[in-house]
Amino acid sequence: MAPALIAVFGSNRPSDNEPEAARLFGRAIARQGAIVLTGGTWINPATQIKDIAIVAAGESNTTADAPVWIGVANEPSPAPWIESHRGGVLTPGGNHERNFVEACLCHAAIAIGASDGTSSEAIFALYLHRPVALVNVPNTAGREATMRTLKTAALNRIKSTEHGDPVRRGIRQAYSWADRPDNDFWCQPLPRTDEDADAIVKKLLGTIGQVADRPAWHTLDNARAWAAFVEASMTAAGR
Repeated sequence: MAPALIAVFGSNRPSDNEPEAARLFGRAIARQGAIVLTGGTWINPATQIKDIAIVAAGESNTTADAPVWIGVANEPSPAPWIESHRGGVLTPGGNHERNFVEACLCHAAIAIGASDGTSSEAIFALYLHRPVALVNVPNTAGREATMRTLKTAALNRIKSTEHGDPVRRGIRQAYSWADRPDNDFWCQPLPRTDEDADAIVKKLLGTIGQVADRPAWHTLDNARAWAAFVEASMTAAGR
């Protein structure tokens, strides 16, 4: 069975203790034999959530075969898979709209904080029935109020459009779904230790069930291949 892809989403301007949480999650995901998925790449020393999680996974002592991390690049046009430091980078194109593609790729997600981009990634993953842990996100007002907060932030990063390609259609439908969500998240405080991060990652892995294989990475190198993958992901999620 293929390893699970666990996304780690977070702000480019993280608050105190969020970078350390990303490092703990990257290590924990690698220890569990899963793959870290983020919007980043191998940058060492890393300062952003996405890159910190990648470096932590890449430098872990896991014996898992590569890749142990996958980055999803924010670029306007698709490009071939690039291997790098026990992982690699996929480029679906579409700039920020690649956030929906990240949700299609992952089997579960950890969203650290509620920045604009992180909120969009969390909503898209929830829409596709991915288990999602919201970390360092208060939920005192309940699910619907939290979803409204996430949607408001997400719309600052990615607008809803009427274009009909699978990614834009999925984004539009996800925003509409967020007004009446049928999938729940769970909120967790920032992990302080490896044990805290392990517990969150293990809970996510336990809720995934059977891991659906993803296409061979080298086949996702053009707009048509990405559109077909996103369409299939939405169908598999019942969307």
